[in-house]
Amino acid sequence: MRTTRKAVHNTAPSEPGAGGTSADPPVLSEDIFQTKVAEAAYFLAQRRGLAPGCERDGWLATEARLRQYGGGH
Repeated sequence: MRTTRKAVHNTAPSEPGAGGTSADPPVLSEDIFQTKVAEAAYFLAQRRGLAPGCERDGWLATEARLRQYGGGH
């Protein structure tokens, strides 16, 4: 499942006065973010015994969790 958001790259560290702080979470490109979601969702599915039927819920929960902890957009 892919989203339609555009990739955002934040390769330069935040500078004081530039609207950000050094504590700002990193912003990942959409491809890297989706790869991280896929990996994390797979590990969650493994913990469930790879039982079918919860793939979408697991994917969406994983996306939300990664975004919450600064891994996303």
